[in-house]
Amino acid sequence: MREPSDGHAPNSRPGRTFVTLGAGEMLSRVIGFAGTIFLARQLGVEMYGVMGLGFAVLLYATIAADCGLEYTGPREVVDAGPRLPALVSTVLVTRMLVTVVVAAIQLGLALLLDEPEQSVLALYALALVPVGLNVRWAHLGLERAGVVAVARVGGEVLRLAIVFALVRTPSDVIVVPLAQFAGDAFAAVLLLARLRVSGVPSWGGVDIRLAVSVVRRALPMLASAALAMVIYNSDLIFLRVFRDSGEVGQYLAAYTLLNFLGVLGHLIALSLTPAFTHLRPAPAQQSALLQRSLVNVMALGLPIAAGGVLTAPQIIGVAFGADYSASAPVLALLIWCLPILLYRSVMQAALVSIERPADVLRTTVVAAVANVALNLVAVPLLGMLGAAITTVVAEALRAATARAYVRRAGFRMPGLFRYGRAVGSVLAMVAVLLIVRPVNLWIAVALAVPTYALVLMAVGGLRVRRDGIQLST
Repeated sequence: MREPSDGHAPNSRPGRTFVTLGAGEMLSRVIGFAGTIFLARQLGVEMYGVMGLGFAVLLYATIAADCGLEYTGPREVVDAGPRLPALVSTVLVTRMLVTVVVAAIQLGLALLLDEPEQSVLALYALALVPVGLNVRWAHLGLERAGVVAVARVGGEVLRLAIVFALVRTPSDVIVVPLAQFAGDAFAAVLLLARLRVSGVPSWGGVDIRLAVSVVRRALPMLASAALAMVIYNSDLIFLRVFRDSGEVGQYLAAYTLLNFLGVLGHLIALSLTPAFTHLRPAPAQQSALLQRSLVNVMALGLPIAAGGVLTAPQIIGVAFGADYSASAPVLALLIWCLPILLYRSVMQAALVSIERPADVLRTTVVAAVANVALNLVAVPLLGMLGAAITTVVAEALRAATARAYVRRAGFRMPGLFRYGRAVGSVLAMVAVLLIVRPVNLWIAVALAVPTYALVLMAVGGLRVRRDGIQLST
């Protein structure tokens, strides 16, 4: 396996990349979450729903502009060797051209809507420009998680500052997409500058054959990401069609909390893909990494899901206020997507690393088709509760299909007994919460976290070492 062109040695500890990248991403999510709560309260349920619909459309457009390179780009960097400068330049120019086309299409769609949705969607098209300029994928391939984290946090701080300064009433909803553009542009420029300082030129010639080759390899992941948005965002569109903006706003409150935590799956996939790629010559080590990762992510996701079910009303009340209380049952359902998507993200990273993105696409196709079909029935009958049930079922189907493809690729899966420590610790935590039944959210957290950690430590699943806390799997 060739080294990256700057002489950077592969990091044999993907956990370090995950922690660094995850710390930055989680901090930025905390900052963004604070902004979201502020917006939900300042804009009101209806305008919050309008903003959410515009952002949902932006996510689809972002995926198209990204060309699938958020996932396959790090692998391309690992394999590029001395051709890294040509790769970076070619991808930048290609993505900027695609971004212009996608932004034009989004502007055209905005003209079909009425105000205020028309203005919000049109302004969100501006936020696509930083997508073409972003070289996050290159830094991740070089395992420079630190600069990615700094850029992400910096952009989120700028976005939050603009929102806090300028949003006061529901009519200020048009400020939100402008703040999105400013924050994303700041992060993209910072990453470009850091790449140039490191000796990798950002702009230069365009190798057409290289562009076609890279995009062709990324197309399955592009399609998979777009279909994943169908799973996680089509419910908002169905709710807007069959219900109203108010119910969209209620659903979005619960979904925002899932989105806040769900980024962990994305981080896991990005962190593990280079590690799995470096281990391609050693299938046994790849399987060992897969097994450890699957057990670890379930130890993280299961207690959050179980605790979220028991404290959903308190979470919604603290975060969004009494106006959004109807979204608590929705959160109690959606929270189960978290452990499922963490599990699936590990397997996605493994499939991408062995150049089987088509398998990832097939898993998403199955889930997306099921999601749309179920939404057509569940949303008219059950509203936002039906949308939540459909989302969980689709994600579970996606994970089950991914597991089948990973096994077919030759990876060995962990036995069920390896999850026993985490499951037993979660049950102990749930028992404590059911016995005490704390009304206050913070008391519940203060009981749940230590209970889970101490029981997991007692059964040997968590160990405190001099170099930090480690899961024992």
